[in-house]
Formats: sequence, C-alpha cells, structure tokens
Amino acid sequence: MRIVFVCSPFQGRKENIEKAKRYCRMLVDMGYIPIAPHAYFSQFMDDLNPDDRRKALEMNKKILEFCDELWIFRDEITEGMKEEIEYFRTIKGDDKIRKLTVPDNHINVTSYRKNIISKDCKRESKPEIIPEIDEPSNFCSKPCSKSLK
Repeated sequence: MRIVFVCSPFQGRKENIEKAKRYCRMLVDMGYIPIAPHAYFSQFMDDLNPDDRRKALEMNKKILEFCDELWIFRDEITEGMKEEIEYFRTIKGDDKIRKLTVPDNHINVTSYRKNIISKDCKRESKPEIIPEIDEPSNFCSKPCSKSLK
C-alpha cells in the first residue's frame, strides 16, 4: 500500500480537522495509507502558537520523507501547505503530487465508497496520476488540468 500525505488547510480550525479525517477515510477506502499530521498534532500542539506551528511544520517535513505521494485537498493553499508542497516537490518530484478539489457536500464516506470503489473504478485499472475531483462520479474519467505551481 502506498502512503499518502494529506495536505489540507488547518489554521487551528476544528472544522478543518473534521475534513482531514474524512479525506483520510476516503484514502483508506481507496486502498492507501493516509498520513494527516494536523489531525494528530492538533491533539497536543497549538497551531496558533508560533513555536508549536514551526515545530509541527518541521515534523511534517520529516514525515513527508516517508510518504510516497502528497495529495492536496481543497483549492485554498495556505502558507503551511505551500511549505509542505515545496519540500515534497524537492525530495520526491512533481509526479508524486496530486491536487483534488472535493466540494464539502461530497465529503462523506458513503458517497466515496459508492463512487470510488465501483465497477467503473477498479483499483487495478485506476490511473497512476489521479485526476482532479469535481464530483465523485467523474473520479476516473477527468484528466487533471490545473498546474500545482
């Protein structure tokens, strides 16, 4: 199984932790091992404390070294996400970075289980470069057209 770093906004917001948990569940359902440090570190660190934030970003960089891919969730790219993306790009390259746009109303485990693991999207035939998701129903058919830079 491939290890995927979940790169999504946090900024000390509880609702962003809930979204990260749903992204992780989606990845598990797809057969990946998700790593979302902000969902874990937020349990004992304060993102609004500059020292904690800096330590967390440094720890994230170390964790990135063990990940096979980095998936960017959401259109909004925060400063912390930019730092993670640039570091990953440096150590692993652009071809290991995916960007997904997942509307909030489509972030639920049931819809992803139904649409991702279906007869139209078998794990064996899933494209190596994951397309951008506008809707779960077109997960396997829409090529990624946006640049990550």
